[in-house]
Amino acid sequence: MEFKFWYINEDYPSKYPPSYALNATWLNGEHLSIIQEHLKDLFIENVPCIYQYIEYLKENVFQLLNLSIPSNSEDICQEE
Repeated sequence: MEFKFWYINEDYPSKYPPSYALNATWLNGEHLSIIQEHLKDLFIENVPCIYQYIEYLKENVFQLLNLSIPSNSEDICQEE
């Protein structure tokens, strides 16, 4: 999974979460919507959350999407 962050405005983290993109061949539109909802719930104003987002995905993405964990799971999350 490729997970990229960028900051669109100066209001991160005071008012808005960071902008990000997720990319993986095994993610479909429904998966992305589920992930986005869960990440939105993790955001708290004035609290940086990028590390928390990455850790959440590493630890929970397969369970969250009801997917089996692939044998090469160490290589699933790449941070850029």
